[in-house]
Amino acid sequence: MSADEPLEVALFGRLIRLAQQIRHRADAEMADQDINPAQFFILGLLQRRGPLAQRDIAAAMRTSASNVSQLLRKMEASGLVERGSRSATRRTELTDAGRAAHGRLKPQHDAFIKTQFAGLSEAEQRLMLVWFDRLLA
Repeated sequence: MSADEPLEVALFGRLIRLAQQIRHRADAEMADQDINPAQFFILGLLQRRGPLAQRDIAAAMRTSASNVSQLLRKMEASGLVERGSRSATRRTELTDAGRAAHGRLKPQHDAFIKTQFAGLSEAEQRLMLVWFDRLLA
């Protein structure tokens, strides 16, 4: 941080860089799995919550419905999810292959996440969580 840079600007810049760095690492970590981090997020979401409407997936991901539609189309083509055909109840659910992929990838992904915070103590991680929650409120 330079002397003429406001503290808030320095913090904002660091948060952006950190988010980009973690996204780049996550992309690299999943590159050989035929699935990207956003698709893995959807697998986990459906594993935890069961069948969901596309708009609910988009809300959970904080992204657009069109982005989710594109992701789901690819996932459906790969046999990971199945989308209902009736427009009023068009819910997406995991297939057996989707559940298997999530089960296979989750331990690797959990280990990856753990390495991202390995330089921080548990107390520091908990404090960061409080700060992030406050900023997200």
